[in-house]
Amino acid sequence: MKISFSNFPQNLSESDIEKIFQEFGEVQKLTLKRDKITKKSMGLGTLEMDDSAGKKSIESLNGKEMEDKKLSVGDLEELQAKVQAGKSGAKTSGYKSGGKMFGNTSGGGSSVGIMRRGGNRGS
Repeated sequence: MKISFSNFPQNLSESDIEKIFQEFGEVQKLTLKRDKITKKSMGLGTLEMDDSAGKKSIESLNGKEMEDKKLSVGDLEELQAKVQAGKSGAKTSGYKSGGKMFGNTSGGGSSVGIMRRGGNRGS
């Protein structure tokens, strides 16, 4: 089972996160997203476990608080299906909302928008 995790404290390393999930079973693979510039953890990623251990970890960790952060842990395939369902059902009517660019695109063909950059690069 592939599991998505997010909102974990950014000071945790791959081995710290692996220890948290190993309480429920063997972690077969873990990928922790890091900022491209600073190489600091972004507190999110994916991992793979067998199905029963994965379900136990989701039930136990999702919504749990750690260092004043509410953890988000879920089945990656279910989350991807929800995102796809949201994309196919949403109408943008003149706005680009692919996650990065916002602004009115109706009119003369030019798209003026605001670029957003996520993450906490300064700390």
